[in-house]
Amino acid sequence: MHSKLQNFYDAISFKEPERVPFAIWNTGPFCTTICGESEKNYYLDPELKLRVMLKVQDMFPEAILIPGIWPDFGTVLEASVFGSEIIWHDNAPPNNKPVIHEYTDILRLKPNFKDSLLPVMLRQCEYMWKHTDKRYIDENGYLDGVAFSMGPLEVAAALMDFSQFLIGFYDAPELMHKLISMTTEAVIHILHEQQKINGPIKRLAMGDHLPHNLSPEMFMEFCFPYYKQVFDEFPDAIKVYHNEGNLLHIAESIPDFGANIVHYGVDTKELKSILKGKVTIMGNLDPISVMRDGTPELVYEKAMECLRDGAEGGGMLLSSAGGMAPHTPAENVRAALRATEDYACK
Repeated sequence: MHSKLQNFYDAISFKEPERVPFAIWNTGPFCTTICGESEKNYYLDPELKLRVMLKVQDMFPEAILIPGIWPDFGTVLEASVFGSEIIWHDNAPPNNKPVIHEYTDILRLKPNFKDSLLPVMLRQCEYMWKHTDKRYIDENGYLDGVAFSMGPLEVAAALMDFSQFLIGFYDAPELMHKLISMTTEAVIHILHEQQKINGPIKRLAMGDHLPHNLSPEMFMEFCFPYYKQVFDEFPDAIKVYHNEGNLLHIAESIPDFGANIVHYGVDTKELKSILKGKVTIMGNLDPISVMRDGTPELVYEKAMECLRDGAEGGGMLLSSAGGMAPHTPAENVRAALRATEDYACK
């Protein structure tokens, strides 16, 4: 029988695995609520963060966690590099305050890696290496060559008002290119810093939700070259692109900017048809109406439907359609896992 990790590699190589992997996008809101822990403490306490992630893995041993065992800071670490103030909440992910109020502020913007969350994150990487039982690494590929960052557009948008960010593509295109170029270089630097601790990058996850707000033309000008720059920097890595938005209008470009896996929230058949066996799909169970609020029977039914739509010929990981929602019941996760077991027996 294949190992869970071998099934993962078979699936992304477009071989039909013995069992379609079930992937949990393991971020703070889901992990803390299912473990009954404080979300604020989770981000700042590496012992708690690691304990929560290992508990999630132990609760669902057949699942693979993506990004995996990692120093999760939500979406704010990269913004902190540019001097953005971080706001910590008791029961919600942290967010940041804008630092760009006029487009000309971009000209004065400079990254400061030393006085940011980056050193904190790297210390948490070292803590996780020191305190993670080796079996989690061997059985799941965690920590070893694993890296994560928010994407260049997501970081750029976090530094200013969202409407101002979108209008800037029309009103200040040269400055927007300058901004996104800076955030791209910052993302690459952050990934290289993780590589110094975790080793040569084998599995890279990048979250960036902005492109589904852009036309195909705007995407190709202001996003595609920067994504490609990030992914080209790590040619040997399996690259996971996380974007649960409506990305069908840009889906044809996903193989070209270098993603190997796309974590999606659109129609499974349609996306798989567009990608034509070039990129593994990872989804597509609605995180709210199905995974959180549905019955185990509904989760099982929807999971089997998703598997029938996307698993044939390999190239699929079953997952939630985006991040797993806080307060998702454990029995619903187990129902999705049961579907992957039953589908493999058919």
